[in-house]
Amino acid sequence: MALAAQQRILILSGDIHRNALDAFTNGPDRFPLHEATSSGAALKDAVVAGAVCQNFGIVDVGPQQVDISLFKRNRLQLSRTIFRQPWLP
Repeated sequence: MALAAQQRILILSGDIHRNALDAFTNGPDRFPLHEATSSGAALKDAVVAGAVCQNFGIVDVGPQQVDISLFKRNRLQLSRTIFRQPWLP
């Protein structure tokens, strides 16, 4: 969090068996820490049992913004645009 307060950081992870977008605040006048989670290896919402997930994510990094799209079963489930200058959605 200390490093994220000084720099623009987006964590790409797949540590859960669902899609999620999070932002963690570091207080006033600090950059938030953003996290996009989509476990492409998770075919089900539990390791071997549960509903079929088929999750994947796409991150498009442009000069002005970062666009995040998270899909479940080939349908857009979550999206967020982070504007690069203020590093806010």
